[in-house]
Amino acid sequence: MTTQNRPQISVKMSTSW
Repeated sequence: MTTQNRPQISVKMSTSW
């Protein structure tokens, strides 16, 4: 996976929380 994919997941997780 690319580095750009990582930040996207972080944001999604943040919204889930």
